[in-house]
Amino acid sequence: MTETEDIERKAKRAAYMRAWRAKNPPLLNAKRKAKAAEKMRKWRKQNPLSAEKKAKEAARAKQWRDANPEKYRDQQNGWYAKNRERILAKDRERRRARKQLGPLPSQV
Repeated sequence: MTETEDIERKAKRAAYMRAWRAKNPPLLNAKRKAKAAEKMRKWRKQNPLSAEKKAKEAARAKQWRDANPEKYRDQQNGWYAKNRERILAKDRERRRARKQLGPLPSQV
């Protein structure tokens, strides 16, 4: 492939992507990605990893966490902020259930 052909191919690709982005606003892309992620989670649930692959993935994740502590902290803070209400509701339910049971025998 000559340099001219390569430039033409890249220009065609860029024009195609501009047209595609105009037809597919970000919200639709987010929905599409969420749907694909849900399908992947469903598939993974039906096809769990082997013990060796789990260990390999855990080692890779730990290596990334050690190499990127700031990104990891930001990621964890984001997850906690997103799920805070659910976590707090679970804690409230636990406390409510504990209150209904009354004190434990060792505490009387």
